[in-house]
Amino acid sequence: MNQKFFTSVMEGGNYLPQANLSYAENLQGKLLFIHGLQDYGVHPAGLFQLTQALMNANKDFDLVLMPQAGHELPGYALRKQMDYFVEHLASETPPGSTNSSAVWTS
Repeated sequence: MNQKFFTSVMEGGNYLPQANLSYAENLQGKLLFIHGLQDYGVHPAGLFQLTQALMNANKDFDLVLMPQAGHELPGYALRKQMDYFVEHLASETPPGSTNSSAVWTS
């Protein structure tokens, strides 16, 4: 983790004005979060705070948690991302899709 950057963001009340969870109620459209739970640079607690803020604002989102992945996500994550774009931006069925939404993956 870049301690210098992290410290400068957290000091002086700079964090919340730029934190995603501060804007959760204003977000619109389809939201996909993919997170590797072994990512030591991005703690899952931040993602969970954001998803809780979205739930509090009654916003829908899709979430893929990858228990064994770190910051560099495997090919599965890229496929899920591309499938999401094809489905929600092009309104088509992704190639090879089984039309199942993975909420938890391994």
